Amino acid sequence: PLHNFATPLLRYALGDEAEMGAPCACGRGLPVLRRIVGREFDYLTFPDGTRRRVDTGYYRISAIPAVREFQIMQRALDRIELLLVLARPLTAAEDATIRDVLATEFGGEFQVDISVHDSIARTAMGKLRAFISDLPPLA
Repeated sequence: PLHNFATPLLRYALGDEAEMGAPCACGRGLPVLRRIVGREFDYLTFPDGTRRRVDTGYYRISAIPAVREFQIMQRALDRIELLLVLARPLTAAEDATIRDVLATEFGGEFQVDISVHDSIARTAMGKLRAFISDLPPLA
C-alpha cells in the first residue's frame, strides 16, 4: 500500500521515483505504479546538460573475478571515475572488459579515470551505490 509508514514503497525525502501505470482493471480509479525506477540523484548529466539514468554495466563488471566491488562517480560535467576494490590485479582481458563497458556507457563525452581502493564508502544505511553524482542538485 502507498500509505504504509513502517516500510514505505516510495520515500519522497530520498528522491525515489516511479512510473505511473495504466488504470487498474478493477475500476477502482486509484493511481497505479508500473515500476519503481530509482532515485532522482542516480542520473548522469552530460556536458550539454541532458540527463539520463545510468546503466553501470553492473552484471558485466561484477562478473569479473578480480572485482570485489565498484562504484561509478560523476566528478564533473565531463569527468567520470570508476572506483574499484580488487581481490587481485586485473588481467589484460578483465581490464579490456571494464574499458569496453565504460566506452559503451559513456562514449567519448567524458574523461574516464579508473582508481583502485581498499574500500568504498557506504551510505548511512550501509548500502553501496553503483553510481553517485558529485554535481550539485538541479534547481
